[in-house]
Amino acid sequence: MSKRNIRAEIQDIKARTTCVDMDNGIAKLLSLCVQVKQLEKESEQHGYFIVASIAGVEAYFRWQIQDLIDSGNPKYVNNLRLDKLPVKIDHDLALALSGKQITVGELVAHTVSLSSFEAISSTMRDLLDVDFVKLLKDAREPEFWNESDDAATVILKSPENVISCVKEAFRLRHIICHEAHLRLVGDLADIKEICSSCYSLVLASYYGIAFYRASDAPLSLEESCRIACEKFSSLKSEVESFEKMISGGLSCLGKSAFDSMQNAWRAYVELEAGFFSSVQYNGNRGEYEAMLTRLKLYSRRIEEFQKWS
Repeated sequence: MSKRNIRAEIQDIKARTTCVDMDNGIAKLLSLCVQVKQLEKESEQHGYFIVASIAGVEAYFRWQIQDLIDSGNPKYVNNLRLDKLPVKIDHDLALALSGKQITVGELVAHTVSLSSFEAISSTMRDLLDVDFVKLLKDAREPEFWNESDDAATVILKSPENVISCVKEAFRLRHIICHEAHLRLVGDLADIKEICSSCYSLVLASYYGIAFYRASDAPLSLEESCRIACEKFSSLKSEVESFEKMISGGLSCLGKSAFDSMQNAWRAYVELEAGFFSSVQYNGNRGEYEAMLTRLKLYSRRIEEFQKWS
């Protein structure tokens, strides 16, 4: 059997990655949640949403491990020792590290085992030197970091259920990938809950770790804009799902009128957002105010669609 070439594996992954911080698994999981919400009929193929969700979870944690270790903070490097990794650092790998062809973070992230929730929790606990499950339970988005006593602001409203769903996702992933059963591995409602739980888990981890690393840092305008953009992406997908559902039940004439109405509504949203983004009105906060306007109007539209359906 040929020897595993860790350096080549890592370099292949880097070659396939367009943007490290965008290909971190979070966007993939959000996309899967949006897609699975639209499913209506049971199908054996839907089980592969579970496989893709676990792939997104593993991709996120490998990205997070690499980011922490390569951040320059020595405690993360010391917390996960290289001699504990399931890989032998041979001559070629040592040269790749010393020549900066690959980083220590990339090596650790690529080789550490993340094949279960327990393995992830153990690795992150060692890396951060904190109770990782508690970090998940306490995690809040940055705008709520100063509201640590308000249980309503936590990301995981039912952390035990989310963790249980993720554990089940790992179990089902193994069955789907390694056994040839033709029967369904779970009903559609279960699959939807699993996809949602996987996304919620990585979101809680992302903001929980961000708070742990810089809990005293004020929320920057850039971070506020990024959070608003992520929320808008989710709302936009939800509006598009409603549009597809409503349009599908209309006559040709009704569909044409509905499409025209929605196009006019989108134009109005952008006009109002453009007003609030004007330099004269809001200075360098313009784009952030524009995004807040989109969030407000898209949320209202979803509420209207919910009354229609």
